[in-house]
Amino acid sequence: MKGGHSSHGERKKFAVRPGIAAEHRLTIAFPAVFLMMRSEAILSIIRNEQLMNPNPSRGFTLIEVMIVVVIVAILSAIAVPAYRDYVIRARIMEAIEGLSARQVQMEQCYQDNHTYAPTSGCAACATATAKDFQFACEGTPTTTEFTLKATGLNTMSGFSYTVDQSNAKGSAIASPAPSGWVATSNTCWITNKGGAC
Repeated sequence: MKGGHSSHGERKKFAVRPGIAAEHRLTIAFPAVFLMMRSEAILSIIRNEQLMNPNPSRGFTLIEVMIVVVIVAILSAIAVPAYRDYVIRARIMEAIEGLSARQVQMEQCYQDNHTYAPTSGCAACATATAKDFQFACEGTPTTTEFTLKATGLNTMSGFSYTVDQSNAKGSAIASPAPSGWVATSNTCWITNKGGAC
């Protein structure tokens, strides 16, 4: 009996061990399965991101850079000359306004003194320098005649405009003025590229 009881106990002992070992195996295997599932999920997210954005760190290609360079060159070729001409037209207005103001002064002098000659005390012929033009009389005014002249300075070098007692206007634009502006006129003040008044 003792032996049988002992034998039965031994069988119980041996019957329990495999179950405990199985539990341990499951306990050890569960984190591994969990990690594998998490890894699969992460890989799935990465694959989806790659499908949505196949080239996440792609830089510019040489073709793209060349296209940008060509576009910038075209815009520069159009915009820079247009802006330069706009600035020149604005600066010409200084000459036109200055000559017109001095022309009025000369006529006032004539009304007061019946002469354009500098001895009448008229200061309109005195040399005066503005930002882009210098104003003076061309030659010495006489009793009945005068010619006022505006001569370009600095970036307006090459530009000159005149007006006389009969309101005859003249323009002479020469180098170093931009080539498209070079022109002359005995009838008007050139205010636009190509000799247009």
